[in-house]
Amino acid sequence: MFDIARVSDYGPQLWPLQREAPVYRSTRLRRLLLTAHIIVTVGALGTDAALLALGVSGMRHADPQTVYPAAYLLGRWLVGPLAVGSVLSGLALAAAGPWRPLRHGWVTVKLALAVVLAAAALALLVPRLGHAAAAAAVGPSPLDMPRGDRVVAVAAPAAALLFLGINVVLGVFKPSRRRPGQTATSEVAYAANRQR
Repeated sequence: MFDIARVSDYGPQLWPLQREAPVYRSTRLRRLLLTAHIIVTVGALGTDAALLALGVSGMRHADPQTVYPAAYLLGRWLVGPLAVGSVLSGLALAAAGPWRPLRHGWVTVKLALAVVLAAAALALLVPRLGHAAAAAAVGPSPLDMPRGDRVVAVAAPAAALLFLGINVVLGVFKPSRRRPGQTATSEVAYAANRQR
């Protein structure tokens, strides 16, 4: 009698030349992580839109004692934590699902954009908004505000909205271009894992 498990000394082989599907985390966990990632990232998107509105009103000579302290509070208490939360939730989602950052180019681009946005928010935007809020407390005239701070208060949220928009497009359409020498195993494995 022929025993399929003894076909090879290295263990059972799947026929014809198939690999076993990797086991991913439960569907509930992935859905929970996806929900958290979407909530955090949409929160960052909305906060950047609010910062852009405040920055534009500051450029249009609105009251700096109102605009820049409000922008600083948004930046300090929302943009920074939400940007870091977006990166961390995206990494957790990638670890629990079929799309790996180094395997799929679009995931690598999304991760790189999210890391750049988080670093720019923490290292550039929030300190410049703090400087603008301090300058607004000293001089009530919009012309007393440093032009560099006013420009950063508009350019940084506008760039963040652009990058977050690119991330949304990549996440929705998931371009299927793979790196050279790769096969379509993760999508097939993901579908096989869902049927178990």
